[in-house]
Amino acid sequence: MATHDDELHVGERVACRLIVDQFPDWRHKRIRRIVTDGTVNAIFRIAVDLTARFPLRYMEPNNMSTQLAREAEAMRELAKCCPVPAPRPIAVGNPDYGYPLPWSVQTWLPGAVATPNGLAQSETFAYALAGLVHSLRAADTEGRHFAGSGCRGDLKDSDEWMGVCFRESDGLLPVGRLRTLWWSSGACLVPAPR
Repeated sequence: MATHDDELHVGERVACRLIVDQFPDWRHKRIRRIVTDGTVNAIFRIAVDLTARFPLRYMEPNNMSTQLAREAEAMRELAKCCPVPAPRPIAVGNPDYGYPLPWSVQTWLPGAVATPNGLAQSETFAYALAGLVHSLRAADTEGRHFAGSGCRGDLKDSDEWMGVCFRESDGLLPVGRLRTLWWSSGACLVPAPR
């Protein structure tokens, strides 16, 4: 069932043809759709190390090309300041076989979705998250700022919700030990759990 009025459909057969025809080096790799809660892209795994993202909301193809180029640049910038592995852009595919938009390929990062039940007591996750937040806060934005709402909006709009999260987390982990972060050789280091 479509979530958006302008939602596109890309089936596994079309995605496989696009991937294999445009990137023949991957013709012997297993390609399969990944079911996610996301409504913006259809995601297809390519073997174990890549993922193809097909936008599900229609946009003029030239505008989508521009957006994919901005996303790739943002991934490269994130990788420079991120203390944990981050996806890297690999390629951009072209429309064909009835699918009207450019699409992209990135590296795939193995892992699990962070859920309250799955990671609520994980010190390792807490330290990694603290290191990530510290690194992102220190990253040079080169004068750029974000405006709007939702995931692209002003972070201050989330202050009230974050306050709830911090209150609910109090006492679950040794939060006091997380506040000591420091930089070494440009990389954020987080003290190991004791």
